[in-house]
Amino acid sequence: MITEIGEGAYDSYLFATARRNRLSVISVADGSVAQVNGVQKGDMIHSLDGKRIYDLRDLQQIQSKESYDDLIEMRVIRGEQNISFFVSRGSFGLRLANIRVNPALVEN
Repeated sequence: MITEIGEGAYDSYLFATARRNRLSVISVADGSVAQVNGVQKGDMIHSLDGKRIYDLRDLQQIQSKESYDDLIEMRVIRGEQNISFFVSRGSFGLRLANIRVNPALVEN
C-alpha cells in the first residue's frame, strides 16, 4: 500500500484510521549500541537503512536482514530535530512503544 500512495499519505491514513504510526523510545539499555550512538528516551524512530518505520514489525524486518556487521543509518526525531546515527544491524538495546502521532505536527 505504501508504494501505491506514498509514505506521507500512508502516514496520514494510519493516523486518520486511529492506528499507531510511530515508534517511541521508552528506554535505552546502558552500554547498548543505541546508547553509545546517542539515542535517547523520547526519541521517535523515523527510519532505518533509508526505510520509514511505522511499527515494530517494520523495525524487525530491517534488523534481521543481511549481516549483523552492517552499519545502517537510524534517523530519529527529537523534538523538532532530525538526527542520524550509524548503528550495527541487530539488537539496538531499546525498549519501544508504538504510539499514534498526528503527522501534521511532527517534522518528517
